[in-house]
Amino acid sequence: MNNQPLNSPKTLLPLILAAALGSVAPSLASATSININPSKDNTLYEFVAADGDRSNALGIHLFAGMTAEGFIRRGVLAFDIAGSIPPGSTITSASLTLNMSRTISDARIVELHKLLADWGEGTSNANAQEGQGAPATPNDATWRHRFYNTIFWTTQGGDFSGTVSASVLVGDIGQYVWSSAQMVADVQSWLNNPVTNFGWLLLGDESTSPTSKRFDTRESTSPPVLTIEYTASTPTPTPTATPTATPTPTITPTPTATPTPTATPTPTITPTPTPTPTPFSHRLRFPPVTTDANVSVDINEGCVPILDGPCTNMWTYGGTYPGLTIRRPTGETTNVTFTNNLDPAAGALTVHNHGNHSSPENDGQPDDFLIATGESRTYTYTGLEDSGNQRGTMHFYHDHRMDVNGRNVWMGLAGLYIIDDPADPATLPSGNFDVPLAIADRQFDANNQIPYVFNPNGVIGDKFLVNGVYQPYFDVGDRKYRLRILNASNFRTYNLVLSTGDSFTQIGTESGLLPAPITRTEMRMGPAERLDVVVDFAGRLGQDFYLTDTLTGVQLLRFRVNRHLIDNSTIPPTLRELPDIGEPTVTRTWNFDRTDGHWTINGLRFDPDRIDAQPVLGTTEKWIFTNLTGMPHTAHIHDVDQQCLSRNGGPCYSYETMKETWYLEPSETIEVKLRFTDYTGRYMLHCHMIEHADDGMMAQFEVVAPTQITLSAAGRKVGGVNTVRLTWSGATSTNIDVYRNAVLIVTTANDGSYTDSTGDTGRAIYTYKVCEAGTMTCSNEVTVRFRQ
Repeated sequence: MNNQPLNSPKTLLPLILAAALGSVAPSLASATSININPSKDNTLYEFVAADGDRSNALGIHLFAGMTAEGFIRRGVLAFDIAGSIPPGSTITSASLTLNMSRTISDARIVELHKLLADWGEGTSNANAQEGQGAPATPNDATWRHRFYNTIFWTTQGGDFSGTVSASVLVGDIGQYVWSSAQMVADVQSWLNNPVTNFGWLLLGDESTSPTSKRFDTRESTSPPVLTIEYTASTPTPTPTATPTATPTPTITPTPTATPTPTATPTPTITPTPTPTPTPFSHRLRFPPVTTDANVSVDINEGCVPILDGPCTNMWTYGGTYPGLTIRRPTGETTNVTFTNNLDPAAGALTVHNHGNHSSPENDGQPDDFLIATGESRTYTYTGLEDSGNQRGTMHFYHDHRMDVNGRNVWMGLAGLYIIDDPADPATLPSGNFDVPLAIADRQFDANNQIPYVFNPNGVIGDKFLVNGVYQPYFDVGDRKYRLRILNASNFRTYNLVLSTGDSFTQIGTESGLLPAPITRTEMRMGPAERLDVVVDFAGRLGQDFYLTDTLTGVQLLRFRVNRHLIDNSTIPPTLRELPDIGEPTVTRTWNFDRTDGHWTINGLRFDPDRIDAQPVLGTTEKWIFTNLTGMPHTAHIHDVDQQCLSRNGGPCYSYETMKETWYLEPSETIEVKLRFTDYTGRYMLHCHMIEHADDGMMAQFEVVAPTQITLSAAGRKVGGVNTVRLTWSGATSTNIDVYRNAVLIVTTANDGSYTDSTGDTGRAIYTYKVCEAGTMTCSNEVTVRFRQ
C-alpha cells in the first residue's frame, strides 16, 4: 500500500480547500488522498476441457478481452479499503490507474464491474505464457472456481454486477484511468460493510477476437493504483451546561483517525479478517427431519450461515449443514434418491450410509455405482440384518468418493440417519429430549469461506461447530437428556467432559445399546465414532453447563438450564444383549502402517482392482488391527458390526463391546470378531481419519458365497487297519482341511483325494467332511462303518 498523496492538481485542490476551510470552521474535517495497491489480483481464463482449469496468481500480468484463438480472459482485483481508510469516512473520489503493456487489437472499451463473491489467489504462475495461464493451484480463482477446486462461481466466468462501475477506451500501450460516481459508491459500500468487499472484475470486449488487453499486476514494477479521496468523520462535540474555555476532550478528533502518509509502499495488504462471533451467542440448530419411506435429497451448493457476516458456501444434502436427517423404524425399507446438482468440476459422487448393513451396490462404493453430475441414484436400505431387524442406533451418511472423500466431507456432504428400534427400552429420554449432536471443525478465511487444502496427515480447523453452529447454546430443562454425539470431523479427535465435573451415562455406541449403562467422566472419540449418552440436569435449574474438549480446552456447547420440567424417563440397569455371532474360524491381520511416504494397510495403498480378503458368507472371523505408526487411526469396517475380543492383549473397554469404528493409538492392537451375513460382494476397510484413506490407507474385501464341495468315501481294511479313501470336487483353495468325527486330522494339498489310515482295527463309525483350509467352506458329511 502506498499512502503518499498524489502530486496532481486534481489531488491537491481538495487539500488546499480543506486547509482553508479548517481555519474558518474547526468542526469540518480535512480531506485526504491515498494510493492503494491491490491486496490480490488474478485472471479468469475461459475453461477449456483439454487444458483444465487455469490461473495466474503470482504472474506479473492480468488480461481482459478475447484472444486470437477466441478464448475469453477476465481480470479480477481487490483492494483493502477498510484497512486503509478510517471507519465512518466519506469517500469523495475514486480512480483506478492500470498500466496496459501489450495489445493485439485496436482501441476497445474495458469495463469495471463490482464482484459479488469472494475469490482467491493460490501459487500459480504462468511466467512467459501468461496469456495461456498455468494449471490452477489450491485456492486459485479460475473461470469456474472462486477457490480452486472446492468453491465455484454461481456463474462461470465470475459473479459480478451487471451495472458498469466505470469504462475506458483502451488503445495504445500506456496508463489508463477509470473514475466515476459509481466507483465512489462501490468504495463507500466496501468501507461501510467490509465483508462485501470483493473488488472489481475487468471486462474487455468479448464480442469478437482478437481484443485482449494485457495489464500489469501488483507483482509487477508498475502495479495498479487505486486513488481515493475521503473526508474523515469528525466526532460531534459533547454538549455542556456551562460554557467553558477548555475544549471538551471529545471535540478533538482522535489523532489516529487519519493515516499518516509514508514514503515506503507496503507490498501487500492483508485482508481484514471477519470478526469471530462471540461464543454461545447463537442457538443450537437442528437440520430438518424426514420419516418418509421414500426420500429425495438434492446434492447442491448452499450458502449456510455459520459465522457473523457472509454465509459460507458449502456442498449440502438438501441445502443445510448437516444435511437432512433421515429417521426410520428398523425393519422397514427406505429408498433414498440422491441427485447430484453440483458443478461438473466437483465430479461424480457416492453416498455411504455409515454403519448401515447394506448390499454392496447400496453401500456407497468409492469407485463404482457413482452419481454423475445431473444424475440421480436411489439407495435402498432394508432395515434388516441376518434375518432380523437392525439394532437401533444413529448412523450418518456422507460422500465416499475415492481420492476426494476428505474434500467432499469438508465441503459439507454429511447428514444423520437414525434407526428407531422398539426392542430398546421405552423409558429412555425420547422426543425433544433425544438430541443428536454432530461436532466438526472447520478453517474459515476472511470472508467466511472454507477452502480445502489436502494434507495427507489430516485437515483440521480452528472453529468448532455443533450441528453446523459455531459454539452454540442450548436451552434445556432440569431433567435427563439423551445426547447422540457424532465426531463429524475429518481428522480431529475430541476428549469430552462436562465443565461441572458431572458424569455422562453412556448407553450405546455406533452399533446400538450397550448390555448395561456405563458411567464416564470423560469420553475420547475419533472421527466417525458415535457416543450415545444420557446427561441429567436435575437439580441444576438456573445453572450453565459446558460440553468441553480437553484436548483443545474449547467449550463446544453451552447448556443453559432455564426450565423446570417433569422427568418420567429412567435408565434401566440392563439395556440390550449382544447378538450371538458365533466363534471365529479364520483370523486375519491388518497392519495400519506408513510405506514409502504414504499411509497403507499391510504395506499396500488402496487399489480398487485388488481384493485383500475373501471372507465366506455365513462365517465368523477374527480380525486383528495393529497401529504401527506414530499417529492415531480409526479403523472402520463396512458391512457388519464387530464385537471386541481384546485390546492390547487384555480386556476390552467396558464401553466398546460392539462397534464399527475403533480408535487405535500408536502401537495399539485390537482384536474383533465379525459375522458376514445376507450379502456377497465388495466392501471397504479403512482409516476414518479421512485424509489417511485418501492417501491410501484403505483396503477392500469381498464376501463370497460358500463353495459347493462334494465329498465321497470308501472304506476297506489295509493290513488289518481301517482305511478310508476320500475323494472330492468343487474346492478352489490350495489346501484342504480334513475332519474326522469333527476333529481336524490333517491339512493336505487340494488334489481331490486323501487316504486316511485310522489306526483302528475293530468295529468303528467315522464321519468325514473336508473344508477349504482355514475356512468353514465345507463339503457334505459322509459316514463310513467298519463292522469287524
